[in-house]
Amino acid sequence: MSPQIVELRANDRPFADLPERMLNGEIFVIRNCLQEIGQFDELVGMTYDGISDLFGNATSQRIREVGIEKIHKVLGAGDIPKLTEAIYEIAARRCFSFLRIFIDEVMMQSNRFYFERKANVRFHLPYDCISEQAQLFESYVKRLGPGKITPHSPHRDSWVNHPSNAVNVWIAAGTIKSGNSLIIFPDAYRRNLRRTGMYLNKEENPGVGVTFTMNPGDVLLFNADHLHSSEINSTDCTRHVISFRLTFEKPNYRYGHFYRYAHSAFAGGLLDKFADVPQNIAWSYIRFRTVNPIKHHTKRIVKQLAVLVGIEIRQRARPGTYGLNIADDGASDNKTQIQGHDVLMREIKPISRSVCVARTENNQVRAFSRYCPHNGADLSLGTILNGKIMCPWHNLPIDLETGFSPCESLKKLEIYSGTINDK
Repeated sequence: MSPQIVELRANDRPFADLPERMLNGEIFVIRNCLQEIGQFDELVGMTYDGISDLFGNATSQRIREVGIEKIHKVLGAGDIPKLTEAIYEIAARRCFSFLRIFIDEVMMQSNRFYFERKANVRFHLPYDCISEQAQLFESYVKRLGPGKITPHSPHRDSWVNHPSNAVNVWIAAGTIKSGNSLIIFPDAYRRNLRRTGMYLNKEENPGVGVTFTMNPGDVLLFNADHLHSSEINSTDCTRHVISFRLTFEKPNYRYGHFYRYAHSAFAGGLLDKFADVPQNIAWSYIRFRTVNPIKHHTKRIVKQLAVLVGIEIRQRARPGTYGLNIADDGASDNKTQIQGHDVLMREIKPISRSVCVARTENNQVRAFSRYCPHNGADLSLGTILNGKIMCPWHNLPIDLETGFSPCESLKKLEIYSGTINDK
């Protein structure tokens, strides 16, 4: 049974047992939350203070007037990486004071907690806006990680060295709508999933993703071990979010202990510099900082030696044919024979390592390239909606007649012409 998604309104407080319910998989959307607890100006103030510091008060006021969703109309895409870093520094200084009020007002408990020292600042511009700055954005991701100014692929936060019992407090600083939202895959909660590095293995089916429409000040709460990713921004609006991670019990590091989590009992006062100590002396942290680097370097040396002596380290092959008939995987002008009766309405089937077929809602069967032109996700795991195939990782909608998506800077998906045998 999939975890429940529960919608609440902040003025309906108190909420019963939110921390326990989140750790059992429930997902909560709290409407008008920050306005109700008097913290909305504090949150968006972090953003506008960063804009003022870098670009001046006049620019900050201009963005307030047009809305943060249109920040890309005022600033260039190349300005976003340095703005994100500036707001990170401001948010880090205000993180504990904000969370202390939030937990007291929303979670209705004053117990001690652990929190990630740095809030997460996220600007997802319309995808086509960043195409000319792709190299700059890639450089930022290599240095500071994905998910901040680029889409995240499906992952659990524990896979990127956060506690498995952490809670995500994901706050809309601007309007969030379909096409630039967060995706959560409730069916994957607590399932054993294969991964490749920090992301879901491409052969794994994440299940149907759920997205969220949110207004500024709305809050999404979920266990950070839910499988989640970002929609590629196919809208004309920038998605701006500030999020926090915290635990209500001692953090449980399942895979690695990299990020700084502070203890609330010491934070914010004269002992603030010692707030990280309880976690920094944990064996999980010491092991990650000492033993893990040795293992990593050993594996790298083994690979280099293997290359020197001519040993081939084989990668696991992708899945093969699945039993439907296709003439070949060639160019789009080649006619493909498809056994249409094998393909149900709105079903997608892989028929080779590189081709899928699907039957749309209007009873048309289409053959197309199996891998998404954005990030290579396996489209055989996607869904059909209104004549479009939805990428299973980032919800990119691709027209099955033309192969085009709303993101004009992406290559089109290869569509193969074919004939249908429904007998």
